[in-house]
Parts: sequence; C-alpha cells; structure tokens
Amino acid sequence: MHFNCKFPVVTLYGSNYINNEWTIPCMESWKHIRNISAENFFILPDKVLSKEEETTLKNMKFNILSEEQEASVQLFLKDYPGLTEIRKKDVTWKKLLDVGILFRKSEKITIIDTDVYINSSITLPLDDCDLAYMREDIPAYRAKWFIVWKEKMVPALNAGIIIVNPEILNFDYLEKLTTKYLINCNE
Repeated sequence: MHFNCKFPVVTLYGSNYINNEWTIPCMESWKHIRNISAENFFILPDKVLSKEEETTLKNMKFNILSEEQEASVQLFLKDYPGLTEIRKKDVTWKKLLDVGILFRKSEKITIIDTDVYINSSITLPLDDCDLAYMREDIPAYRAKWFIVWKEKMVPALNAGIIIVNPEILNFDYLEKLTTKYLINCNE
C-alpha cells in the first residue's frame, strides 16, 4: 500500500511526545507552510498511540498511519535484510524508510521532526530540487568517518526538515551502505 498524495508532510511521532510542552505548538506551527495544505499532514507513530494522543492528533486534522502501513513496509523490505535490521535498531531509520516506501508515488515528501517550529508563513522549495535538508550541528544519522572517501554519501545528517523526491531513493544502494557501514557503526 502506498499513498497517492502529491506533497505529504510526515513526522515520526514518538511515544508520549504529547507530554512535551513544545510538541503540540510545533506541530500546529506547520500550518504556516503556504504551499502544502493541512490535509496532507501525516503522523508515523513509533509505537501504538494512546487514546489521548490519537484524539489530540485527529482533532489537529493529522492523518495517522496505522498497522496496515506497517505490514506494507515490512513486505517491501523483505529483500533488504540490512535495512530491516537497522530499522529495528534505530527508530530514526523507520522514519526515513517508511516514508520513502509509503509515499513513493508522491512528487515530493517533506519529513519534519516534531520539535521544528515554523515561526511565520513560508513556502517550501518543492519545485527546485530533488533533495533539500536542514543542516544542524548535531547529526542524527551517523556513519563511519571515512565513508565520504569511499561512497557517495554524507557522513552525518540531522533530519529536522528533509524535502525529497522519492524517485531518487535507491533502496539497493541504501542496503549496500547499511550492510557495509551502518549496522555495526558505534561512532
């Protein structure tokens, strides 16, 4: 199963984020995005949502991805044991992989962290690039330091906001990189 949504905005929603004082104000601030309507906002839960979380998020008009989508992702990844393993080890990979799989028919996907606050009206660069991401000093995804000399990959990335054309996602290449460098990386 995949979604036929032209420009989805997706966030990985962590268990009990609702108890953080910044989560709801940050997520509500995404309505400042001028060129994406709120009905295209999706929640990818890291675990099962509580009734309170589900009610709050539905009242905010977010679409909540469910267990049905989980089965679809697992089916897609059946030929990618490295990606399957890293997705289980690190929930941040769930965000990147699941979104790329579930929204692979979209034109551009915006992945946004729940702690990103949009202060005023903005327009996302949806027509200008195949990949754009926010750079931050603290990387969330980290590979071995020498990867830049061996592969076409940045050594680290923080995914506060990523805009990606899903057509550029090469799961075979990600499988190779994951197996070779990332699964056993402790750096």
